[in-house]
Amino acid sequence: MKIIEVRPEPQGGPGVTIARFDVQVTPDVRFINMKLVRTREGGLRAYAPMAFGRSTATFSADLAERMANAAYEIFKRENPDNADCKE
Repeated sequence: MKIIEVRPEPQGGPGVTIARFDVQVTPDVRFINMKLVRTREGGLRAYAPMAFGRSTATFSADLAERMANAAYEIFKRENPDNADCKE
């Protein structure tokens, strides 16, 4: 798995999207415009983009957590002054 790009979004509080990211899960599969969310409980979660009001893909809890953590590491490195990077 490789994070291709991470794009910060304006901060709005807990339970909201903190960034969008693109990820290559396998050599044959990429997901574009994934959401990186800080949950109300303070954790991280990755969500697939939406189309017609529904998720375009679903992931196991393990894969979603690995994608979220990998994207967040890049987010922190590229945005050290962002309030969400302070844990």
